[in-house]
Amino acid sequence: MSASISSGMTGTPPAAATPPGRCSALSRASPLCKSRSRTKALAQLVVLALVAILLTCAVANSDVLAQQTAPDKSNPASLRPINIGFLRHAVGPWMARIADGGIDSTTGRTIRWFPHDTDSSIVVDISSGRLDIGLIGAAVAAAAIVRGLDLRIFYVLGGSPDSDGLVVGPSIDQGDARSLAAKVIAVPFGSTPHFRLLESLKHLGATLPSLRVVNLQTSQIRDAWRRGEVDAAAGSDPLLTELSARGHRMPLANSGPHSGLLVLAAQADFATQHSVFLSRYIDIIARAEKVRASRDRPYTTDDPDIKAIAQATGLLPDAIASTIARVQPPPLAEQLSNKWLGGGIESGLVAHLKSTVDIWRWAGRLPAREPDFIAAITLVPAQMALGYQK
Repeated sequence: MSASISSGMTGTPPAAATPPGRCSALSRASPLCKSRSRTKALAQLVVLALVAILLTCAVANSDVLAQQTAPDKSNPASLRPINIGFLRHAVGPWMARIADGGIDSTTGRTIRWFPHDTDSSIVVDISSGRLDIGLIGAAVAAAAIVRGLDLRIFYVLGGSPDSDGLVVGPSIDQGDARSLAAKVIAVPFGSTPHFRLLESLKHLGATLPSLRVVNLQTSQIRDAWRRGEVDAAAGSDPLLTELSARGHRMPLANSGPHSGLLVLAAQADFATQHSVFLSRYIDIIARAEKVRASRDRPYTTDDPDIKAIAQATGLLPDAIASTIARVQPPPLAEQLSNKWLGGGIESGLVAHLKSTVDIWRWAGRLPAREPDFIAAITLVPAQMALGYQK
């Protein structure tokens, strides 16, 4: 019989009661208690076995899920799209392949194309990770590299002194740089037109403190010009053509084959991991340029390529037809020479990048940090592309 314990009770405590279903110390040797112990041990083994089976299934399911969600590199559709930004006014015959999907099909990748009015905005998007590749001015690339952006230049698109210009109003004497004093000049800061404006001002002997250079984007320049809030504006077509209707176009400084030089650049890690894609991309550009050079007649607005480029850029066909031959990429073999990408310390492109830094610093736009421009150039994609054409 078990006794209840009440408070205030004295004397020897009664023996603890054995909980129901458990064997007491005196009865553990009985056949009944031994049977209960074996049953309990068996139940524990069954529970452990079930846990092991559940864990095995969970691991197997996670492996299957990983296989289902991981990109299949043999299937281009499973790879993430590649994002490329380009200057809409730097038209070339290769841009027709944007509209018809030719670059996607040849490279085997889905590409998202982003036309820009300024290359300074392209660099911003590359640095933020929104773009993988950008078609930008060499001077803009140099400034980005000095500021610490880890770029790799892998192709030279060429340049033209006519790609950018300065439009001035009636209050400015086109032949006298001193007439720019105290005038308001609008330009997108950090862009190729900005660099070429600074280059021209330095060449003309102008002093920046005497000028009022303001940072406006293309659409803002257009509006400010219409309202008469700026006296001059630097930019590229089609903006220059629009502004010229109420002003006079002045050429900017001409530095020969490097004037307005454009390059293709990518983030360093992307360039290393996607050298085959880059080589296929520039192979398409090089082949399209060969076709353009072999034409026996000029482009017209009815040309299918002109219409395709208009679709890709949003430009008018007549503007494209008149400027499509303005920027001409050097042949791949020439690009790999020390005139452009090749040559290491003797590289012509390295020398040009350094010279642009001098202009930016003259204007107080760059720090004194010395970048490694040799490391910022990669030859691999152009070498591979040249091999495709042999």
